[in-house]
Amino acid sequence: MAFGESFNLLTKSDDNTFDAPFHRCFDQAAESLWTMLYFPPLRTIAFKCPPSIAAKLSTSAAKFQALITATADTVANFRRLKTSGKTFDHELVFDSLEHLDDDLVLSEAIDTLVAGSDTTAFTLATAVQQMSEDPAIFAKLRKELRDSGIMANQDLSLLKLEQLPYLVCALT
Repeated sequence: MAFGESFNLLTKSDDNTFDAPFHRCFDQAAESLWTMLYFPPLRTIAFKCPPSIAAKLSTSAAKFQALITATADTVANFRRLKTSGKTFDHELVFDSLEHLDDDLVLSEAIDTLVAGSDTTAFTLATAVQQMSEDPAIFAKLRKELRDSGIMANQDLSLLKLEQLPYLVCALT
């Protein structure tokens, strides 16, 4: 929800495998990031060529292009929601970028997705490892969440989550 909408990764995944189309293009784009960085012609293919031509010239560029398209759709939807007067109960990544043109917002969104994936994955992997090695950590986190009154089926408030000291400590 950081961008105003969910990518619906669970509902779009194949047989509950977490293998959604967005994951596939994101994984490929992440794998080809260094290739794209060191071979500028591939960036030109990804950003300038029609998808059918990009797919024939470079698999890496075509996959990166799929990530760009998915993110561009999200930027467009954000603009549509804001124009329609939709409000959110939490701050969005795009809120501070509203004054920029779509190309700059798209660039920032891709940077945020790529940069955030590694840090989030590492933080979550470390947290899961620590909880599996020390069940007392999991029990304390679960108790703090239950005592806070937060329900799993509601939209979680970042402000409320940030007020849980053990959770904040465990994830920072």
